[in-house]
This record gives sequence, structure tokens and C-alpha cells, in this order.
Amino acid sequence: MKKILITATLLIFTIQLSAKTHTLDDGKISFEANDEFQAFSQEIIDKKYPSKRAPKFVIGTKSTKTSIGFDIKNNIIDEANLDDFRKGMSESFDKIIPGIVWIKNEL
Repeated sequence: MKKILITATLLIFTIQLSAKTHTLDDGKISFEANDEFQAFSQEIIDKKYPSKRAPKFVIGTKSTKTSIGFDIKNNIIDEANLDDFRKGMSESFDKIIPGIVWIKNEL
């Protein structure tokens, strides 16, 4: 049991050490992810999203099995509703990705 706890602790520590901040779209968005993640070429994006509805930005592992894709839309949201929108998005991510850890979740 002690070996399992030590191994789990080392694994968590190693994962935290291998994270890096990825900044995209001229600094409009940044997040922490594995330092092995890299931007996908347009060719890979087209293969991964054959419906031609791909997000503008996609990064992931070399194998492309794990990826993060997103887009920034020019939707107009009333400033008074921004915090409600943020909370709704946060709740959605909490359900989609159980155990997600928000390092910063603010406007």
C-alpha cells in the first residue's frame, strides 16, 4: 500500500512538472496542458474534423489521440450576463470533464 501511495504521489508530481502554459490567438487565450502538446497542422485538423466544422485552434499529442480544440466567436453577450455565461460554461465543463481543476476561472 505504501508503494502505491508513493508511486501515485510521484506520478502526480511528474504530471504537474510536465505542464506548460500554452498561449494562442495573440495571447487572447492561455491554459496549462501537457508540455508535449503542440499545435496541429491544418492537414491534421482536417483529418480529425472531417465535417469541415473544425475549431480554429487545436493542440494535442503527436499521436493526435488527445487534443484540445477551441474557437473564439464574435458573439455579442450583454456585459450584465457575462458572469452567468461564465458560470454556465464552468458547470458544463465540470459535467463533461469530471475532476477538472480550474486554476483560474474569472472574467
